[in-house]
Parts: sequence; C-alpha cells; structure tokens
Amino acid sequence: MESTPDEQITYTYKLIKGGDDELYVSVGPLMKDIEKSIDALMNLDIKPLDDNGKQILDLKILGLKTIHQFLGALQMEQNLKDKASELKGTIPIKTTTNFTLTGASPNRTIH
Repeated sequence: MESTPDEQITYTYKLIKGGDDELYVSVGPLMKDIEKSIDALMNLDIKPLDDNGKQILDLKILGLKTIHQFLGALQMEQNLKDKASELKGTIPIKTTTNFTLTGASPNRTIH
C-alpha cells in the first residue's frame, strides 16, 4: 500500500528535561516511532521522483535505520548492565570449544 506525504504519524516517545538541564528521551517508544517513519517512507509512491529525489529518500531511510540501530545498541548496553548487576558482576558461563585458535590448543575448555 502506497502512502501519501499528507498522512500523519502519531509519535509516542517522551522527552523530559532533567534537573541537570539535560534532555532525556524514552528510547523504546522512540525506536517504535522511527520504525513507523521508516515504513511510511518505504511505502511512499516514488514514481513522481527523479533520480536525485529517489537518492535523497534512500538516504533518509538509511539515516533513520542507522539511528534505530544505534538506539538498539544503547538499549542492549543497558540490558547487559542490568543483567550484570542482577548477577552481582559475575557471569556464570562455561563454554567448551572444539575448534583451534591461533596459538591455542584444540578442545580447550574456557571457564
């Protein structure tokens, strides 16, 4: 389904100015809003656009996808910090490898 530029997207992210004069944003809702914007741009009718217009549209979509990935990385960083805190700084992982690393012996157990 092709959309028109007149269609409005309802954004759900929140901006809050902290006591330290820093601006804070709700990352999860912002990511969902960016996904909506990407979908809307990808569904635009590009027939009336010349090659330059198509390239600009592609760059806008690429830029939004880049921002989305960056925000996802921030979310993952916080999730890892939360999990590390929950585990009190220890991660109980025991992995057995069955491959040879340069300078390592095969069948090495990593603790």
